[in-house]
Parts: sequence; C-alpha cells; structure tokens
Amino acid sequence: MYYNGYIRLYTVTVATLFLLSPLLALPYILLGIYRQERSAYFFFALFLGFLAWLQVPLSDLFRHSLNIYHYLDKPFSYAYVNKQSADYFIPIVNWILVNGNIPYQYLRLFSVTESFFLLTVIFNYMIETSEREYTYGEVFMRFCIMYLFFEFIMTTSGVRYGFAVCQYIYALHLVFNKKSWLPALFFALFATQIHVSFAFFIPISVLLYWLCSTKRKTIVFFGLLSVVLIPIISHFSYLLGRRADWYFGGGNSVSDNSAITIYGFILTIGVRLFLLPFLVLVYQCFTPPPTHTHIRVAIPNHSCRWTRMAAVWIGMAVMFITNMTMLYRLTFVLSTIGIFLLLEIEQHFYIRKRFITILLWCGIMTTLCNTVNYRSIILNSRYQYIAMPVPVILQDHYDKQWILEHVNGNKMKQ
Repeated sequence: MYYNGYIRLYTVTVATLFLLSPLLALPYILLGIYRQERSAYFFFALFLGFLAWLQVPLSDLFRHSLNIYHYLDKPFSYAYVNKQSADYFIPIVNWILVNGNIPYQYLRLFSVTESFFLLTVIFNYMIETSEREYTYGEVFMRFCIMYLFFEFIMTTSGVRYGFAVCQYIYALHLVFNKKSWLPALFFALFATQIHVSFAFFIPISVLLYWLCSTKRKTIVFFGLLSVVLIPIISHFSYLLGRRADWYFGGGNSVSDNSAITIYGFILTIGVRLFLLPFLVLVYQCFTPPPTHTHIRVAIPNHSCRWTRMAAVWIGMAVMFITNMTMLYRLTFVLSTIGIFLLLEIEQHFYIRKRFITILLWCGIMTTLCNTVNYRSIILNSRYQYIAMPVPVILQDHYDKQWILEHVNGNKMKQ
C-alpha cells in the first residue's frame, strides 16, 4: 500500500501526461494498473473513451450520428413522444446534445469510459475482497483477460447495447457482491432505458437464475424453455417494439442468416468458440470435478452466483444458436462477465496457471478475430490522433457534412 502523498503524485503525473497525449500516458497508466493504483483504472477507461471519440461512424453509430439531427429545433417532448420503443435515455441525450450544439462524440466518450470503468470497479472489489491473495502479476494478467474480452469496438459502434450490458452487470455486482438492492434496481432500470431489450433480458435472467440452482435443474428448465420459447417471445415481444420483428421475423431481419458469407460465418462463430474455457468453468462448478482436471476443490452451489448467472446466459445462447444476432448479443454478456466468473471460482477452486494462460490466449485470439471483423472501422478511424494533446482530440469531429461526404450507409465511400 502506498502512502497518500505517493498516490496524489501518481494521479497528478498521469493526468498531466494524459492531457499532453493519452498515448504518451498509456505506459504509465499500465504501470499504475500493475501496481494497483486506483486512478490508473479510471485513466485507462478514459483512454478507451477517447479512442471511442475517434472511431468512425459506421454500423449503428452511422445511423445514430445522423438521427440526432432529427431532434434539432424540436421541443423536448419530441425526445419521448411517439416513440416505438420504451427506452428514452439516448433520445433525451440526443436532444440535449444537438440543441446545445454539443458534438455527438461526447456521448460515446462518456458511455465507453463509464462502461469500462464500472467493470474495473467490480474487478477491484472482487480482487480486494477475495480470500485468495494475488500477486501484482496475477492481478495484471486477469485485468488483461477482462480487457481482451471487452467488446470495445461494438460497444462504441453499437451505441446502446454494450452500454446497457455494463449497467446490467454492475447491477449484478451490487446484488451479488454488496447486497445493495436499491442501487442495483437503479442500474437495472437504467439498462432498460438505454436498450429496451433488457426489459426482456433482466426479468428472464433473474427468473432463470433462481430456477437453475443445480446442473440438473438448469438442463431441465432450459429443455422446457426451448419448447415454449416461441410463445414466450410472442407474448412479450411488445417490450421490444418494432425491434421484435427485426430480431425474430426472418426474411430481411437480423435473424435471417442467408446473406452471411462463409468467411463471415467462420469469424463470427470463431470468436464465440474462444469463450469455451468459461463454459468449462461453469460446468465444473455444478459438479465436483474429477481429480485429473485443472480444478481440484469443489465449490458449494449456493456461493457461485456469477457462475449460475453465466449458466443462464449460456443456456439462452444455446437456444438462439441459429440466430446470429441473438447469439452475438447473448454471448456479449457472457464474455463480459467471464472475468468475474473466474475471480469468484478462484476463491474456492485451485486453478492451474496453465488454464489462466489459455484464457489469456483465448482473449488475444478474440481480439485478433474482432480486428479482422471490424477492419473497416479500424482502418478508417482516426485512432492515430490519440497521440495528440487532449484539446486537439476534442476539436476533431465527425459532423453531419463529413458523414454524408465519406460514408454511404454502413460503408466508406471510395
């Protein structure tokens, strides 16, 4: 533990370096994370926020970047009246930004920074309260695993879903780790107001969590749920508004896989395959493991809260395995909570270092696959400006005129 003077000196130094150049400050930030300086985690999240600022508006970000101008010179009521879905946070923020003449990029600077910082808060809490004593190197490796499985580009370009996922996961942390029910309810409701799908996902995941207390019950409940899945979707689809037809309608909806290429299919499925180590951990938690595995001590079912919730999302992903977009959205949650699943299990299990190394390499391969999948975004974004001073970065805008001149739908104009 470092004395307060050192902590203040580190924070002032890294803040000064960050203002001069976020990229210049990055090595010092990573050193601070290795030494478990709390402020270093915030500055790393802020670093990701500035990368999000510089990301080119493609995918959903293209649509949202233009839709914001629909709110220009409209009354405030326009942000929540005549909407086809029940999520209001982004429309209200859009109205404030465009009518306040504030660059739209401030939304993703905030959302990405806040999202990853919430994950680091959970991470640090579980490290500090764990019965296991970690070395600096062990903590840093687990931080790297958390970052490598974090869907940074899609959190940015998707605008809403990844942002909502992190609010939901923080709500789980408040319930599982801190028993803070009222703040947890706030973050859960916040998630539903960012992306309406969580008005469906949250109650279903909570219900299944309580039902799936053992591996046998989990298999039985998901077997039964598979039979009644279509009626459930039909009954509750009004919660998703027009998005229900988009996700489940077939034809031109995202549930239709006819237009996907073989390479796109391999890369999309390949990324999900690297989540298999987390599935192994979940499976081992429901039954005492054999002695020849990497896990040597059994864990009581009542204490594996993150593990049970991970099993819920795995079960839902299996049920939607033929729907690429639903599969992606469900495994998005699994990849984000994977590190917390690991930290929970390590309090009760002995896990060999080799297995942790496998997880690290799976995270690296996930990042490499995503680099290929999102190469157009990476190649056309202005990430190189991260080396510039912060005031210069904040002057770089993707305004409406630039978007119309350089982007055609979801592709860059040649």
